[in-house]
Amino acid sequence: MASNPKTSTEHKEECANSEHHDTSKQLQPIDGLGNKSLHLYDEHGTLRLIPTPSADPNDPLKLPTWRKYLVIAALGLYTAGATSMLSSISPIIPSLFQYYAMVEGPPPTLQMIMNLATFPTLCGGVAAIIGVIVARWIGTRPVVSFSAVLTFVCTIWACVSTGGSDRGLKSHIAARCFVGFGSGAFETVVPLMIQDMNYIHTRNTLIAIVWAFGGIGSAVFGVASSYIVAALDWRWFFGIINIVTGTGMILILLVVPETSWTRTARDLTGTSETDENGFAEPVRPSGRNRSYLYSLRMISGHGSGKMAWDTFIDLLRCSLFPNVIWIVLLNSCMGGTTIATTLVTSTLLQTSYHWESKNLGLFTFVMLIGSFFTIPITGFLGDQVIKYMAKRNNGQHKPEHQLVNLVLPAILGFIGTICYGAFATHPEQYHWAALLAMMTFQYFCFFSINVISTTYVIECFPDLAGVMVVAAGAYRNIVGFGLTYGVQDFVAAAGYLGCFGTYAGIQGLLGIAGIFFYFKGPAVRAYTSQSRLMKSRRAHIHEA
Repeated sequence: MASNPKTSTEHKEECANSEHHDTSKQLQPIDGLGNKSLHLYDEHGTLRLIPTPSADPNDPLKLPTWRKYLVIAALGLYTAGATSMLSSISPIIPSLFQYYAMVEGPPPTLQMIMNLATFPTLCGGVAAIIGVIVARWIGTRPVVSFSAVLTFVCTIWACVSTGGSDRGLKSHIAARCFVGFGSGAFETVVPLMIQDMNYIHTRNTLIAIVWAFGGIGSAVFGVASSYIVAALDWRWFFGIINIVTGTGMILILLVVPETSWTRTARDLTGTSETDENGFAEPVRPSGRNRSYLYSLRMISGHGSGKMAWDTFIDLLRCSLFPNVIWIVLLNSCMGGTTIATTLVTSTLLQTSYHWESKNLGLFTFVMLIGSFFTIPITGFLGDQVIKYMAKRNNGQHKPEHQLVNLVLPAILGFIGTICYGAFATHPEQYHWAALLAMMTFQYFCFFSINVISTTYVIECFPDLAGVMVVAAGAYRNIVGFGLTYGVQDFVAAAGYLGCFGTYAGIQGLLGIAGIFFYFKGPAVRAYTSQSRLMKSRRAHIHEA
């Protein structure tokens, strides 16, 4: 029996260059994953591979590095196209309002035009829930492939929506709602696929990279949006975005494999008995090393209708877990705040700072800056913090260590939100650059919390990884929709400071609650793991 080998970027190098130490006697048996710490380092200070890779040559954890890079690129481009289609509409809302106002009869209200931005968010949250359930039924590859194709096709629909007494507004809203359905996979299935293919100590960085694709895409297209619309048309703008979506779709179909893989509870926590090479016995051996084309099959056989049903039940269960409720609310509040800020900024810059319509897209450059800092700070530095905290804890990694990485984003998000409200209330006293600086803080916080919340909930309940990804992403969109719908009316009634001061107050309370979950998180997880909710759950993972 041997422990996991020393880790590097390529698993084969890890196995070849590692020393193997028998540490299994120090590892505790698993009676409930939610209440266990993970031994990220052994007694010799060697970084261990968690989850434990299996001896099966087709294990997604053993994909070659070049293939993993291509997968990240494909998922990143799909994410960039989907997020750009959803978020970069904000700067051109004034242009769309003017376009749809040229109708016979009463023109649409501003809120009706904003439905082009808000309704797809709700649809994306619903689709993210459905996507994970279906992924547990037929696999992750067909779900993400269908989602990419749906996003691509429905973006074309949005481009050609026209005609009727409303100039195609209802058709456009319907098309964007289906784009929202297609984009739901990047919220849940994409992080799940990254989790399936990679070890705990690298997930923050890789998820941050994919989210950075989305942030950079949204920023670039947001900056270019008003210029493209002024020079060409808003339909051309969506068509250009669709080039990125289409490229991601093609790469997904050509390079992204099925990542679902059956593992035991001990595999997920790194406590499995292993052979001399550091590999665990596979639960469902797939046989010989399969061909590249075989890895692209749409039906893998790793799911079932029963797994899909139990995933649905688990979604209901996890919505009652205290730490999941907290992180979802924090994520939702920050996500809703950034969307609300983006929706009102174009109007604010035009009316209070007298920006020309063609320049409104420039304010979305703050997304690029926020995503740029997410990779080194939340991604790379965040992984280093995790390793450092594990070493300080005698080699044991706890999910609560992820919460240390929340401190800086939470503080900056709070400052960005309250100051945005104050600056917007008195535009005569504050330069527009100060306003955009506060938006940068918000977007850094938003991207960072997305990364951290995903890894945190997965590590709290690794046997419920798919369900936890939904909790981190899909529930955020649904709750966030409630915060953003009617934001213009909120601003009109309470003013910018009243609106964003309320958002900041909620953020502050939820951020302070994180202190409780950092110190009491293990006890909360232990209680949850032994609760009737978990005892009644039909586990699909074999106990070793």
